Amino acid sequence: MDGLSQKWTLYFANRRSPEAIARIQRQRLDQLVDYAKNNSPFYSRIYQNIAAPIVDLRGLPVVTKPQLMDCFDQWVTDPQITLQDVHQFISNQHHPTQRIVDRYSVWITSGTTGEPGIFLQDSRAQSIYNDLILFRAYPAWLNLRQLFDLVRLGFRYTLIIATGGPYAGVSSWEQVRQRLGRFRDVLSTLSIDHPMPELVRQLNEIQPVVLSSYPSMLYLLALEQLEGSLNIHPEMLAFTGEWIEPEGRRTIESAFSPGRLVELYGASEFPYLATSCRQNWLHLNADWAILEPVDQHGQPVPPGQPSHSVLLTNLANYVQPIIRYDLGDSLTLRPDPCPCGSRLPALRVEGRHDEILAFPGADGRSVHLLPMAMAEQVEITPGVRRYQIIQTARNALQLRIEAVPGSDPRQVSINAAQALRTHLRENGLPDVTVSLADQLPHPDPASGKYRLVWSEIKDYHA
Repeated sequence: MDGLSQKWTLYFANRRSPEAIARIQRQRLDQLVDYAKNNSPFYSRIYQNIAAPIVDLRGLPVVTKPQLMDCFDQWVTDPQITLQDVHQFISNQHHPTQRIVDRYSVWITSGTTGEPGIFLQDSRAQSIYNDLILFRAYPAWLNLRQLFDLVRLGFRYTLIIATGGPYAGVSSWEQVRQRLGRFRDVLSTLSIDHPMPELVRQLNEIQPVVLSSYPSMLYLLALEQLEGSLNIHPEMLAFTGEWIEPEGRRTIESAFSPGRLVELYGASEFPYLATSCRQNWLHLNADWAILEPVDQHGQPVPPGQPSHSVLLTNLANYVQPIIRYDLGDSLTLRPDPCPCGSRLPALRVEGRHDEILAFPGADGRSVHLLPMAMAEQVEITPGVRRYQIIQTARNALQLRIEAVPGSDPRQVSINAAQALRTHLRENGLPDVTVSLADQLPHPDPASGKYRLVWSEIKDYHA
């Protein structure tokens, strides 16, 4: 499929019947499974008794992040790529636009499973992801007049994101900026690591027309806007990466009214799985991704009921096939057609529940720290496999670390704690203590998922 044909198909897919979308999905699934069987030693082994074409997707085995990472060299379909080479590439701290062997972007993630993952994306897949935003998300979010207004106002688009590692968001963003050439300055990047006063100063100077970040960051910026230190008037705000509570949504909408608040749902495994409509439902890009809501026993969950987890099949990426992959999120499929008119499946997601932490500042005011920013400090520390950051007192954090096998657990923990202390000092909190816990990170006993950042204090909140 050439580029123009792909864009045309993407734009009109949400007008197709569910049956037509299912046929496209089935064709792409058959092609992906056939390619995986013939080019990935891992899939060749687990699919050796699977006949083509696939009659029922549920007949294929479920795969997990730890399973795939343990078999990384056999999982990838390019024999030039090894896990050792990828680790070396990451450790060299390349610019986000650089690619390993000049072909594949490298993205890292942990997520609700608590297990680190490394994901490669080929140029074809990234082209599809970018087109999903341009030719499906924006037409769903904005009418022609609103799009014209964004352009008329200069389309200054600011992304506030984790920049300290090879993450999907910053990598995709910087590649788009690079392709814009001399017009790249209309897109700006700010780091979530910056102290809030500095972010407020930069945003007041930029005056973004579109502002995108995590909902926890947009919430803190909303508080600054309501207090008067921040004075911006974006036409649109986009969020991704975290679940947002109704109260938080109302605060953001109130602070930046009449700016439109929109949502992206994705993961490093597939960055733009779904985008919100005007009814605040997420619509799955079902022609390029399959999501199967399942219960704790891996059995299908019917529409209208929240799932325990969800299985992802990425129909776009061939270098690292992701087929019936346990993503870990809980979602609910809408049982009836969405009033917005889109024919794509509608859903709601309950993802990460990490908390904004509040500490007493030197001037007596609370200093709020983003969970993503704190997690980033620990996540990129060499040797960290799993981690949890818990606020145990108003001025105290506890760090649980599980080290990568073969590394020195004590030294890895010390390095992670030091990175966290540096982040605290940079945010004006030198007196917050960071202690190392004796126990390893462990999942929530009810959900089985790993929370990364939260507070155990009940009388002191952000």
